[in-house]
Amino acid sequence: MSIVQLLIRCIFSFHLGVVHAALALLVRVLHSQRIASSCLNMGGADLILALPDKCHFSGNSGIVTLALRRMLEDEPTLQTMMETDTRSQVSKPWKKQRRGSSSATEQVKANMKPFMQAVAPIICRDPTIFLKAIASSAKIEAKGSETSSLVSSRDPHIVLLSTEERAKNAKNLSSQFASHSTSSSVPTKTGKKLSQEETTKQSRSSTRGRSKSPHRLKREKPEEVMDSAPAKTSKKHFQLNGSPPNHVVSLLLNEVMKSSTQITPRTKPFLSTFDYLDTLSDLVLAIPACGAVIHRFESPSSITINNALTGCPSPPQTAVSFLLHKLVPQERLNPQLLKAIGTKIDIEAEKKYAYDKSRTSQAAARLTVCLVARSGEGRRRVISELLFALGCGHCLFEDDPKNGTPTVQEVDEEYEMQALLSWGELCIGLAAPRSNSNANQDSNSTLSFEIVRLMLDHGVAHAIVKAIERIHLHHPRASTVASS
Repeated sequence: MSIVQLLIRCIFSFHLGVVHAALALLVRVLHSQRIASSCLNMGGADLILALPDKCHFSGNSGIVTLALRRMLEDEPTLQTMMETDTRSQVSKPWKKQRRGSSSATEQVKANMKPFMQAVAPIICRDPTIFLKAIASSAKIEAKGSETSSLVSSRDPHIVLLSTEERAKNAKNLSSQFASHSTSSSVPTKTGKKLSQEETTKQSRSSTRGRSKSPHRLKREKPEEVMDSAPAKTSKKHFQLNGSPPNHVVSLLLNEVMKSSTQITPRTKPFLSTFDYLDTLSDLVLAIPACGAVIHRFESPSSITINNALTGCPSPPQTAVSFLLHKLVPQERLNPQLLKAIGTKIDIEAEKKYAYDKSRTSQAAARLTVCLVARSGEGRRRVISELLFALGCGHCLFEDDPKNGTPTVQEVDEEYEMQALLSWGELCIGLAAPRSNSNANQDSNSTLSFEIVRLMLDHGVAHAIVKAIERIHLHHPRASTVASS
């Protein structure tokens, strides 16, 4: 682990060129799962996310995302990723070659040589795990007939397995590895005899050696001290906040909330708010446990999440509510507000500020879509909170039975219209993820029936009616918001 400690010290130097080189080398070192988990336990993720602004360089978010992903990848996740890459590397060239002429009963296969060239990087990650992945997802076909005129047909091919074959092979692999682990853990009688013989041989060889003089003992004392020093320091491990996914995702969400609530944004931070959101989206797609951590995350007590629509009840104090009510409906650039705060910015700074706001809104919407892409209880929670926001909490400007008058507060029309527009577009994107500007929006092929059913169960029709009631008809964007 000395190489990891050296890289962490290089990153801690805060020099721009050294940090860039150290992070790039660290990503290569983290190929091994054992080294990646040790780096996380030594505080590597905390150190990377705490780098100062002067360490910013072009492309830093991609390197940080890849490093964090490798720190969180365990053996089942890595095997699933390898199985997905194996199937994609076989099916993509097959679809190109058999475009329009493939049948349902035909086996999907690819030539062995280009396949091995494509999967060589993931083989280097862990050959044993790749062997499990390839055994449970594909098989090697022997050479074809020599009478064929095509050279590629006479080469060995890799063929994808059917669903039944994959389940059968996965069951056989798990049973074989389980029996192998139990047999290796139980000691045999011969093993005991061998261990006793080895101990006796070692004791004899030690007695045959020369007796150590006081001078030799003095020379060996410093070496013993140097050997014992790392043992003392290795006992002090970095304390993680729960599981590794919980620790890393909590760090990222805290940074998102901290950076998004700043009144005067920094000119060029090491990682901006949309960089953190993009990193979270990639981690949710790669590691299923990260999505569950986002749903369990509780916002700090110093941050209160209010409804984006005035006069509506407050949403649940969760990370998804923070995305929907704070980040997705980003307000437009207001130069008068910036001047009132006292910031001195020029036109380029105003453009950059507007760009950061729009990128943050897009990144927050992408993270919401990634959370819905994972089936299960998390998908239902996101749909429920989205329709709660769109339906104005099912309680907007109603008569208070005590006072008899509606509780109306000061209304920010621009922010409300942007919030309704963003939520409407997000509902359309979730319900019809395969639609585009050229496709027919009314076609059933563009719909996701599972998400549509969830929306109907949570009252999407009632939420749309409530949202239409909140549209300010005198606003220039009223027609655009109503059509969304």
